[in-house]
Amino acid sequence: MSDREIEELANDYIGDYPKYANTYFFTKTISEVLLKTYAKDLKVGIVRLPFMGGAYKEPIPGWFDSLQTTNAMLVCVATGTLRTVAIEPDTKPDYLPIDCCTNALITVAWHMSCGPKEESLQVFNVTPKPSEVPTVQEAHVVAAQLGRQYPSIRQLLPPASPMKSKPGKVTFYIHTFITMFIAYCVDFTLLMSGKKAFFARLCRKINQGTAEITVLLHKTRIYSDVVNIKNVFASISQEERDIFYCDPAAIQWRQLLTDMWFRVRRTLLKEPDSNLAEAITRMKRLNSMYRTLRFAFGMAIVLAALNYLL
Repeated sequence: MSDREIEELANDYIGDYPKYANTYFFTKTISEVLLKTYAKDLKVGIVRLPFMGGAYKEPIPGWFDSLQTTNAMLVCVATGTLRTVAIEPDTKPDYLPIDCCTNALITVAWHMSCGPKEESLQVFNVTPKPSEVPTVQEAHVVAAQLGRQYPSIRQLLPPASPMKSKPGKVTFYIHTFITMFIAYCVDFTLLMSGKKAFFARLCRKINQGTAEITVLLHKTRIYSDVVNIKNVFASISQEERDIFYCDPAAIQWRQLLTDMWFRVRRTLLKEPDSNLAEAITRMKRLNSMYRTLRFAFGMAIVLAALNYLL
């Protein structure tokens, strides 16, 4: 189709609820419809997975191999480079460690191959209950604590204090300016050292991604049926459940975030645990410098306002 035809089709199907939220959701739906239509003679199980993050246990605790939205947010919050995002603090993301998702796929494949042939394909929603995952604000508290207790030697700013409510427009724009200013400074340093600039693009992607997540979780919330996936895990032995673990309620979320952060320090930032004392000392200096800058910035605004009024 031409670009114009594609755009017209997109306007028909993608937008505010009850339309599809984005092209990703739309194309996933098309693939499920195709399977339901043409795979009637096969045992087919569709597994709908949530957002995936660092590993809980395997191959090692905290493992991940790319800076996707959830992992990137942890890194940016802990290093102080992400100051705010436009997201409701009580948002509870659909989120599971990547090894839990893999275990769900393996278990469903076993169930479909060993069980009786169903009249139609089965859909398994691997979705944690809201009570089984932390809120964005709770995760932010842990990430900020990690950034202060086990800082990076490359820390640019102290982690931002978690907000108890969605930031107002003025606060959001000020913090966004600080975030992007830091991002462009980092990119400039990378370019000067002969490396590829990526930080500003990453920060923009995080803000855009969290805005989409907020819309999906607060305006188009769809409660998925998770009975069948729980029945599958109930049908296997306790030993098998221990091997192919996929229970969100059993995950120690604080420990998971801690493992992910140390994974970042050791592999992404190439920092040994032995530099923690030096990094903590540097963090104390950053705290003092940041408080001084905030005071100077506040005084500058007050003086400018007084000068304008007088």
